[in-house]
Amino acid sequence: GEVMTDLVVKTMKMPDDIVIIGLEGVLDHNTEDEFSNAINKIQDDGGHRFVIDLSRLNIITSSGIGSFIKIANSCRENYGNIIIVQPQPAVREALQLFGLFNFIQTADNVNNAVKTLSAPPKK
Repeated sequence: GEVMTDLVVKTMKMPDDIVIIGLEGVLDHNTEDEFSNAINKIQDDGGHRFVIDLSRLNIITSSGIGSFIKIANSCRENYGNIIIVQPQPAVREALQLFGLFNFIQTADNVNNAVKTLSAPPKK
């Protein structure tokens, strides 16, 4: 079949202003705007707690990783956070290479990520 080169962003609102973002396909300089725009819309509505489900993301490049860092920073400025869930091996490797795991929390699954985010923030 054809290799997917675009990005599909799926959003699902949860209680406690948590939003699950599912990414499918490729997150690179061509598609990072799509990702950022989806996030910006939610942030404009006051959502700053994101669970990013990467189980269907096949490729991430440095520009995609850059957008994660931007989003994590803006979430934290608004007392929120971002948690990454189930990156595929190739994506996990890229995230490790860029030291992203020193900076962004991960969880084994979406439920655990939601639990972590709905806990009151540690002072």
